[in-house]
Amino acid sequence: MKFSYSVVLICLLFSFSIEVRANSSANISKSQQGNSNVSKEFEIHFSQDLTQLSLFLQNNEYGSSIDILNKLMGKVKVKQGEFLQAFFPKKFQGFYKKESYIPLSDSGIEEAGYSVYFNQAYENKKGHVLKVNIIHSDELIKDYQELVKKPSLIENMENTALVRMESYNAITTFSEESKLYEQTILLNEDFMMTCIVIGSKNASVLSDFINSIDLQKLESYLAKN
Repeated sequence: MKFSYSVVLICLLFSFSIEVRANSSANISKSQQGNSNVSKEFEIHFSQDLTQLSLFLQNNEYGSSIDILNKLMGKVKVKQGEFLQAFFPKKFQGFYKKESYIPLSDSGIEEAGYSVYFNQAYENKKGHVLKVNIIHSDELIKDYQELVKKPSLIENMENTALVRMESYNAITTFSEESKLYEQTILLNEDFMMTCIVIGSKNASVLSDFINSIDLQKLESYLAKN
């Protein structure tokens, strides 16, 4: 899986590089200014590494090529995280963004068997915490889908309920004693989002936060990426 991801990454970036060079040779009109901005972004973050990767491959320096690939993958993940931030508020009902997008190698979550595409935490002055995770995992999502198909299983689970958020199935778990509220939303067959509030007595904070997110646009972006 990692190898195929790397191959796709190389193909996409090299294709983009060719397009960038073609655009740069033409006169830039007002209609091309958007492409010019994208070209600058590409030049800053990826062009030098791709040139180095090409040289390593031509010289059969495959160990160094793998190092460059890992570096590129890290950069792509960071850029993806930055883009995903736009789907979530910078602040919400007294909660302020604490951190955003921890790469898999730093999160400790990769070893658990699923992939976190994005995570972000908020905190208010009282120390209450709100966390968001976008998760990609065939097995984990399959488990939740089975619960949705068999609501009777959820009915037998303590402090757990099946609800609807817009047009999406969601499973809510709560503990009033621990002041913890969690909701897992199945966005599609490949992605789900978990939102957790810790410390707040106000259960509506969780649903209000989720309602502030355009879930359909988020799902559409994830489906393409």
